[in-house]
Amino acid sequence: MFEYKFGFLPKKTVKVEEFGITIEKNTFMFENIKCIFVKPYNFVKNEWGTVYFSLEGEDYDPTNAFTKNVFKFTKKQTEKVNELLNLLDIEVIERENSLSQDFKSSSNCNDHQSIICPNCNSKDVEFMQNNKKSFSVGKAATGAALIGGVGTLAGFAGKKGNNQWHCKQCGNVFETKR
Repeated sequence: MFEYKFGFLPKKTVKVEEFGITIEKNTFMFENIKCIFVKPYNFVKNEWGTVYFSLEGEDYDPTNAFTKNVFKFTKKQTEKVNELLNLLDIEVIERENSLSQDFKSSSNCNDHQSIICPNCNSKDVEFMQNNKKSFSVGKAATGAALIGGVGTLAGFAGKKGNNQWHCKQCGNVFETKR
């Protein structure tokens, strides 16, 4: 059905079979996978992308070295990741990459459903971006005048922005406060 080696070195073989998905020698039945968390490749910082198959609704913990239901992918493998995800009938939650670190996603599959389209009340929404505002020269100058050179960091203060969402049902694009 589907088989591909993801990652750089060593590569992990990922197979989709009729009963489940196998990552290396570990097989996970489709009915046991609650959702899939995907952190896209970040070309600016040359970071790997990650695909995590959540078995209990929990998010991926990168500090756990024994996690078997995860694989990393490179920028060149992004198309194959999308091909894999399109084969599966499992909810996919895309995580932020380092370009949008201020986006604080939910920590499990069920929390993700708390975002509702204000137009049609659908829960079938997808995260688009965080419209984080840029550095403020005025705040930096004020900070520098008050406490010196370190005060220029005040230019970054209060720059969280709003999260932007797209409703897959009605096409509405809306923002939520962070």
